[in-house]
Amino acid sequence: LPVDASTVADPGDATLEAFYKAGGERFLQPPRRVIQFVAVDRAALGKDIEPDEAALKAAFEARKGDTTEFKARHILFKAEGDTQVQEATAKAQLLRQRLVKGLDFAKTAEEQSEDPSAKGNGGDLGWFTASKMVKPFSEAAAALKPGEISQPVRTQFGVHLIKLEGRREKKFEDVKAELAREISDSRFSSRAQERLEQIRKRANGGDLAAAAKSLGSPAQLSQPFANEPAAQDAALPELSQIAAEAFRMKVGEVSKPQALGARHLLFRVQEELPEAVPPFKEIRAKVLAAFRLEEARKQAMAKAEQALKAGGLQAVGPVTEQ
Repeated sequence: LPVDASTVADPGDATLEAFYKAGGERFLQPPRRVIQFVAVDRAALGKDIEPDEAALKAAFEARKGDTTEFKARHILFKAEGDTQVQEATAKAQLLRQRLVKGLDFAKTAEEQSEDPSAKGNGGDLGWFTASKMVKPFSEAAAALKPGEISQPVRTQFGVHLIKLEGRREKKFEDVKAELAREISDSRFSSRAQERLEQIRKRANGGDLAAAAKSLGSPAQLSQPFANEPAAQDAALPELSQIAAEAFRMKVGEVSKPQALGARHLLFRVQEELPEAVPPFKEIRAKVLAAFRLEEARKQAMAKAEQALKAGGLQAVGPVTEQ
């Protein structure tokens, strides 16, 4: 008999509190902890983390060596050890002679390349910069003119034949947004970590509130939570990621600053609450879930009993024999 708790409406606090009081130890919670935490997001650091035009241009100049993009295809012969490399090189040299004379590179890649991805795309690697490939491969590709086929190239993957199909230079405007994002991310990460480390040192193992306030990042207290992966707190969406760590630490201990999603976090174990039935408001969501499940079971039983009066098991639902 299927039991669908989602069909049961929220009956309101009065009904739920009566259900909660009658539940006895059903809602008994294991030891729970409260943590004091300081979170730093991008908004807390303002516009200081956004690079200006000069910083963007300096970053672009520093990457001049990686602004050329290549478009190429390759054929790979896998090889390990000197003997296999020699055999693969000889095989590649013979094949290159045929390719230079006009043998279709893409079709040959699909037929002979030992790179699994070549079977569906003719060895096409798309557009890439030198840093995206291992050094021997990128150097060989950079030395070619469009349309040329390389001599056999040895890499950690085996022996390659590379055909360069295109070359283009990235302009400042092409990468400006990407550079801005990278610099902003880097500044945010380093400055958020720096601020939290300052708070940690100023607190000196004690309450974080005063130190956090002095640096413009308020400290907050979490809701009590158990040591479980599903731990939740609306003000602390990262709670499920740190709950286990918070229970490994001693009461009063302060964590190291850590990056969690879009924020950086520092926390201190404030207190541990003993095993108990928490106040209704604290666990209303759990009480509601239990109420809905119980009501859904009652409804399923009532439907079954009514159906049995009207007919056999077939009137209740699908019948199986075992």
